[in-house]
Amino acid sequence: MPVLKQGSSGPAVKDLQQRLKNLGFDPKLVDGKFGPGTLAAVIAFQKSKGLKADGLAGPTTLNALRSAEGDAAGGGASGDPAITTSRPAGGSSPGAPKTLSEADYVQAAALLKCDVPSIKAVAEVESRGAGFLKDGRPKILFERHKFRSTTDGKYDKTHPDISNRKPGGYGAAGDHQWKRFDEAAALDRDAAISSCSWGKFQVMGFNFTVCGFATLEDFYAAMFKSEGEHLQAFCNFIAGNNLGGALRKHQWATLAQGYNGKDYKINQYDVKLAAAYKKYLNQ
Repeated sequence: MPVLKQGSSGPAVKDLQQRLKNLGFDPKLVDGKFGPGTLAAVIAFQKSKGLKADGLAGPTTLNALRSAEGDAAGGGASGDPAITTSRPAGGSSPGAPKTLSEADYVQAAALLKCDVPSIKAVAEVESRGAGFLKDGRPKILFERHKFRSTTDGKYDKTHPDISNRKPGGYGAAGDHQWKRFDEAAALDRDAAISSCSWGKFQVMGFNFTVCGFATLEDFYAAMFKSEGEHLQAFCNFIAGNNLGGALRKHQWATLAQGYNGKDYKINQYDVKLAAAYKKYLNQ
């Protein structure tokens, strides 16, 4: 992504302006034009993070911006999601650990009326059991066909790697997925968030409402906070889509279809879930 500076214009600048405004650095206008107000907001943000205050929104500033979004207070749902009155311990307070404890799994299992191995099986199949990368960003998988659908195909010709009718083209996991996300977010931030699966349970962003969040930005911020937030989103997704019965009865094909879509057999999600469940049950 090119460095944004005074005189730049376009969707990437508008995205930058909105993100600065969300963090309390008001650019005055969110119009896609990098003018004096945006310059002042960028400099103020850079100073707050101890960065070189040059007003240039390059990789260092944008990475700091992303980290600040994840650390923003009140990043979860505007109220507790309907399934429970409290979040699992892994996301209960700003000082709570990012990773889940056994008690978190037990609490979630009680809420969903299922056994703990069932929940652990989903986590393993979806994210290999880890919700975050080593640098603290949540694990994501960018789905180019979802981005294409959400943006009506307007970027198919100019950005075929991230906007394509055909699923796939993922490339490497980890940082590469975030590079794809950043490219998409520069075009349409909401569509980019909606088009990724997030965290330990890899829930798609467009499910933010059923996951218990008032806005897409609330969901996005919560995904940076802890695996407890990921677990909360998962519990609400299962309950909201009436998949609790399949989880309790270990009906893996039914669960996989509801969780991964009608093409779940291509990746053998049901087979993988059954194998993971057996492993955790034996443990």
